[in-house]
Amino acid sequence: RLAELAEPVDGRNMRQLAAIARRHRLHLAIGLILSDAGKFYDAQALFGPDGSLLGLYRKVHLFATERDLYAAGTEPLVVATDLGRIGLSICYDLIFPVFVRRLVDLGADLVINSTNWISDAYQRDAWGWSGRTTQGLAATRALENVTFLAMANRVGREQGFLSHGWSCIAGPSGQLLAALNDGEGSCTADLRFAGGDLDRWRAIASYRQDRVPGIDG
Repeated sequence: RLAELAEPVDGRNMRQLAAIARRHRLHLAIGLILSDAGKFYDAQALFGPDGSLLGLYRKVHLFATERDLYAAGTEPLVVATDLGRIGLSICYDLIFPVFVRRLVDLGADLVINSTNWISDAYQRDAWGWSGRTTQGLAATRALENVTFLAMANRVGREQGFLSHGWSCIAGPSGQLLAALNDGEGSCTADLRFAGGDLDRWRAIASYRQDRVPGIDG
């Protein structure tokens, strides 16, 4: 249904999302299907409190049959906002540690991951692939990059697959600052991108500075 659901940058859903951000005076990051120059992209839009489109990221890492449906993005994206610098990512991007590291190298204070982690019965029963696993993945990416990471995951069932849920906000130590289990919900955390305890922790957790060129990437 891509041709039916995808829309251009100035499409109806984009306008409605901009209106929601403007009405509630908030920053809004959300995943959507973008059509552009005859191609489809798995995309993530970031709107500002005035409804302006601050950034539009096209997913770089495509999984399995996604490659048959979507064109891949080619660049990471970090957006400067009044909140701080926000790095954008979608689902499978989170599997690749060097990609998340690149966002932090580009100055991201916070990485946002819009995702739909899914599993079928085999993946859950034989391998334990679950929301708990993907929540741990988000915490690990935050820990190894000494950054904040917010992951919003879809819930529900569709076409034989379970969407995991287990959305979360992880801090630079891998601590879950706010988290959900399965089912719908929302969670919030107060994030401070500089000073105080954060500077003290980063003085201890010197992982990024301790990388060995040519070995650690």
